[in-house]
Amino acid sequence: SIGQWEFLAINDEELVDTVRKSIFVDHELVRIYYGTLRLGIDLHKAKPQWLHVENDTVVVATLPNVELLDRNFIDEARTQPFFESGSWSEADKEKLYNIAYRKMLKRCFTKGNIATAENNAQQQFEKMLKAMGYKNIRVEFEKRAKTK
Repeated sequence: SIGQWEFLAINDEELVDTVRKSIFVDHELVRIYYGTLRLGIDLHKAKPQWLHVENDTVVVATLPNVELLDRNFIDEARTQPFFESGSWSEADKEKLYNIAYRKMLKRCFTKGNIATAENNAQQQFEKMLKAMGYKNIRVEFEKRAKTK
């Protein structure tokens, strides 16, 4: 959406499977999910005065924290059945989708990737503000809420 700036896109794929046991034969479902997680900032969440000048010399940009910009990151059109035996309901497939979703989040929305996105944001904002004629620039992020 307008106001969202992407600073890191991570492509991921997850192979997820399940087995349903029955008396005579086991039924198996294996699917491959593809997704792109986009990390960036949403300037709609910026606080008032997020961009200001201190002491007539330093431009300070206080950016909102990096977040996942789109929660619907799995490309369902690219999802492929890898192996399927037996019949499976939409609810069964939805369970696999949810497992893949959680795995992608865990693998990609990490402190390291957030730090990379923050670094990319700082570099791009510095370049943009320098191009506007500012020489002394400080780019920072809002303080993250402490979680227990």
